[in-house]
Amino acid sequence: MELANIENILKKYLEGETSLQEEAMLKNYFQTNNVPSHLQVYQQLFGYFKTAKETTFVRPIQLKRKRKNWKWASMVASVAIMCSMYFGNSYYQERQLQQQYAHVKEALQLVSVNLNKGDEAFASLHTYRNTVDAILKPSK
Repeated sequence: MELANIENILKKYLEGETSLQEEAMLKNYFQTNNVPSHLQVYQQLFGYFKTAKETTFVRPIQLKRKRKNWKWASMVASVAIMCSMYFGNSYYQERQLQQQYAHVKEALQLVSVNLNKGDEAFASLHTYRNTVDAILKPSK
């Protein structure tokens, strides 16, 4: 009778319908040495549960944390910024010099145009002076 009862409880256990008292009965039954041969597999299963419950892990688990080295990244970024500032500043100064050169060239071009106009006016004044001298000078 007990074997039939154990087999019924075992069926319920495999389907997940047992209570805690029935599971305790199964554990106690499979810990004894008089288990029939067709249920020996379940004796090993419940024996494993008992040893697994008693087993403890004593060695501490060390997790390796992978830390990214941001120091190098920040150094590289700062060097890149300094290089870009240096080359950017030299490009900016060169551009400023080109603009100043263009302004000076434009101003000198304007002065040259006005001086040429003055030369033309002076040449016509010189012609006028020669004519006036020729007229006003008495002939000898």
